[in-house]
Amino acid sequence: MLNFLIYNFTNIGSIIEFILISLLLTALSVLIIIFSKKIILSIIISSLSAASILALGLLGNEAGNISPLFYVFLSIISIILVIVLFINLGTARKIFVFRNPNAPKAKKGKEEATKIINRDEIYDIIDRTVNVLSRSKTGAIITFQRNDDLKYLMKNGVNLDCKVNQELLQTIFYPGTRLHDGAVIIKDDKIIAASVYYTLTTKPLNGKYGSRHRAAIGISEVSDSITVVVSEETGRVSIAAAGGIEAVPLDNFKRIFSDAMEND
Repeated sequence: MLNFLIYNFTNIGSIIEFILISLLLTALSVLIIIFSKKIILSIIISSLSAASILALGLLGNEAGNISPLFYVFLSIISIILVIVLFINLGTARKIFVFRNPNAPKAKKGKEEATKIINRDEIYDIIDRTVNVLSRSKTGAIITFQRNDDLKYLMKNGVNLDCKVNQELLQTIFYPGTRLHDGAVIIKDDKIIAASVYYTLTTKPLNGKYGSRHRAAIGISEVSDSITVVVSEETGRVSIAAAGGIEAVPLDNFKRIFSDAMEND
């Protein structure tokens, strides 16, 4: 082993090969850690990466051959990376800029740029609305436009231009009304569209999720919007962002929602 180590570090080609492969292993490991967000998996991957580099640099023979253990570790890491990327396809899309080409950045004119929006008031209205919808188990999906313009989606919905208010939102989602079966889009302090339909996400999900939840994840995969979903079966409230979705308790909804809206 010592002779092989000496061989590697007296051979320029072996040194370069060692450095390049070590960087590749490190990059693969970092990608898995970023996408998985699991501490245990991150520790396992870090250990496998270190073991791979050790196998590469120390466990060969005097002729400079690479240990078979290295290829075993590299294969395991590569397979895990593919699985993690597949499960977190929405996040991968955002990181690698797989965005809908029809979703331009929202342009702010002089009037809009100087308009003062009372965000706390909007958050209070949404909080009260969501609480009522949740307790009555009224299904709802409300999307909040941020930087990415969602105007291109309005062609399959109904254009509106009215101030955000609790009564109107409750009326829109009331079962039986013409607009209740789609999403509402809110920009700043205005409801700009209702009965809008999104492309559903195709990624596998843990747990029972209906079409509203899949639609909410779908729009979050192609834009930086925040979407609130109320389940008509359970009344459970969820927030979708960046290709993921999370159930939110009602007593903490306003805080979690406002944090998501302010997070860049």
